[in-house]
Amino acid sequence: MRPYLAIVKDSFREALANRILWVVLVAITLLLVLLAPLTIQEVKATRIAPREILAPIPLLNAIYLEREAADDGASPASRIWSLLDDTDRKFIRQTVEPSDDSGGSRRFIRAETSGVLQSVIESPDLYDRDAWGDVQLKEDLAAEAEQSDLSGEALKARNRKLVAAAFPGFIRLQTDSAFQVYYLWFDLFEPIPVTADQIEQSIRLIVVSLNSWLVGGVGVMVAILVTANIVPRTFEPGEITLLLSKPISRTMLFVTKYLGGCAFALVCAAYLMAGLFLILGVMHQIWAFGLVWCIPLYVFVFSVYYAVSAAVGALTRSAILSVVATICFWLLLFGLGTAKGTLDELVIKPISLTEIIPAGDDLFTVNGNREVLLWDASQKSWNQVFAGEQTPGPAMLRRQMLASQRVLPQYDASRDLLISNEETPHQFGANGSLNLLAGRPENGWYRERIGVAPDLIKDVLIDPDGRVLCVTRSGVYEFTGEFQEQPEKGWVEGAIGNIFGSSDKNFRQLTPDDMAQFRRPFSIAMHLDSGDLALYAAGELIVLQKQDDGTFEPSRPTELDVDGPGLVGFGKQVVVVTEEGRARFFEPDDLSPRGEVEAFDAAPRSVAVSPDGQLIAVVSHDRSYALLRIDDGGKPEVVRRRGNIGAAAFGDDGRLYVADDYRQVTSIVPDDRSDPERFSQPDDIFLRVYRYGIWPLYTVLPKPAQMDELATYLMTEQKSLTLTEEEAGANSLEADRVELNLWGPLRSNVIFIAVVLGLTSFVISRRDY
Repeated sequence: MRPYLAIVKDSFREALANRILWVVLVAITLLLVLLAPLTIQEVKATRIAPREILAPIPLLNAIYLEREAADDGASPASRIWSLLDDTDRKFIRQTVEPSDDSGGSRRFIRAETSGVLQSVIESPDLYDRDAWGDVQLKEDLAAEAEQSDLSGEALKARNRKLVAAAFPGFIRLQTDSAFQVYYLWFDLFEPIPVTADQIEQSIRLIVVSLNSWLVGGVGVMVAILVTANIVPRTFEPGEITLLLSKPISRTMLFVTKYLGGCAFALVCAAYLMAGLFLILGVMHQIWAFGLVWCIPLYVFVFSVYYAVSAAVGALTRSAILSVVATICFWLLLFGLGTAKGTLDELVIKPISLTEIIPAGDDLFTVNGNREVLLWDASQKSWNQVFAGEQTPGPAMLRRQMLASQRVLPQYDASRDLLISNEETPHQFGANGSLNLLAGRPENGWYRERIGVAPDLIKDVLIDPDGRVLCVTRSGVYEFTGEFQEQPEKGWVEGAIGNIFGSSDKNFRQLTPDDMAQFRRPFSIAMHLDSGDLALYAAGELIVLQKQDDGTFEPSRPTELDVDGPGLVGFGKQVVVVTEEGRARFFEPDDLSPRGEVEAFDAAPRSVAVSPDGQLIAVVSHDRSYALLRIDDGGKPEVVRRRGNIGAAAFGDDGRLYVADDYRQVTSIVPDDRSDPERFSQPDDIFLRVYRYGIWPLYTVLPKPAQMDELATYLMTEQKSLTLTEEEAGANSLEADRVELNLWGPLRSNVIFIAVVLGLTSFVISRRDY
């Protein structure tokens, strides 16, 4: 063993003696010196961020509605209007009363609304006691409002809270603090109103991206250039004869030289990670110990490419061919990864089925673009129905805009209607919609607006009595109007929301007036027989018990020893599936715990309960699936697990429907899977290319670039990341998420290295040198 250790030590000495290494270390030092003066300081939040505006267009309408009373200043809206200049007033007017020649775009409506509000936040004349007389202010804010000597940042911080307090349905402040970014003594941006946890998470993700580019990209190529001649030089005639004259193995010699070649990458990665660790810890008090684990991680990334370089060098004894082969290998993996990523975004995600809605003899689904589809048995295809005005722009952009919203229409069997809330891209207005929609078969399931709810609708439910329930953050409402298309109303007339009362009179509140608003993100489910509701939010579980008059009375909340989000289902027992994939069961009467099982090790995306309440189908964001059962003794158990399931639902007859392929739904009887019924649309050319070309190659070849996902986990300690910063979706399990593939790329890369080194060792052990 001593000769091999000597070779490894010699490799380290050779790396340290290499001038290019010192050039790289100097470059890393300069980078760290440039990064060190970048600091972040906590300050008071003085502006309303775009993401804190839940409903910008209704908010602007609320202000515009009070324009006639601006001289009196009798309300916050009229007071704000009186302080606006002509440019801001023109913007509001064109937004609420758009015309063909008004110009502009609503794509960035939140940012523009934030700018309008900022102009009044900076005004010392904003607060008026009479104008804010009917606004409920917290005790400290009420005292602060009466202070007339405020100025500068203190004045703007107070006015920001006053504006938010005046419009609680449209503005929801996430934090009273903000973070100012400085470079030396220069402030780079406006203060960013985020929490300390959010800013720390952002810093950690930025560091991962920086490492991915510096170490995983540029660093790997530089290291390949420096180490390309190590193995070829070893097998030159004079050198190999000298080495093989000693009692050592050719295979072990090759492997040892390969490991020694990683010394260059190890020194550079360790130096960079140590510097970043100290900067984050000393300057920002973020002790990111995940950076320590990133050192061997990025050396491992280099070792994947170096395996190709070493193999070609050993077989050809040419450093130039080693570099060329490694670059070609990198281009192959890069091109394949780009092709897969492009097809994923443009083909796979848009068509993949994410929701299933059994509707008697019909079957509806929802795809990744939030389009509602109906199965056409004669054409063997999914046809879009329940369509309305489409968001302009590419479908991928629309999907990103709707990332925080779940589209799940409900089938009303008694009226033969498809009922849903309206999806609304967050750049165009509220994160959600006030509109209640319905589609009927005689109109080709074209959706029509039948009502305007008092608050933004999150879910629509059909109870056992056939009532249509709208779940909002402010409570549960019953739609009592006619199921006919309502004439379109202007924003001023119909979309002001709960600032001035309900948008129309066809909604009856079923939850108590004094019940606190549901804390986001929340999940709600209905018992199919009793009509009771189970609500889970922020670690609290509540049962809303249905009364004789149709209203709901909340039970005493049960505190769960989890703080994260969860999804709830309501059958024979109440089940809460946590972010870690654990299903916890409770008795509906007193919410006493009945046990828990692990569905899977991933974040859940949906929970479906069978009509008899015994079976629970859970689907995760990484397409894992678990079927759970509550046995006769009330004990939960896992019946089945499998992968590649995008959605699951139960029909009224108890059949289980699962989306087990991109555009295929399979229907089975849960206890007898012998006679499945399939609803499958044939593949188009792009799907065939992906299925039979891109995916097999991607599966077989190594994935060094995907090791960034493991680095992300080491830095953030999160296995999934949300795709939206919206308040309703930033931590919601129903919003689109990216599940980090932690161990798949690691296994693939280890197998690739073992195969390449093994085959090369086999060849050189039988070759004459």
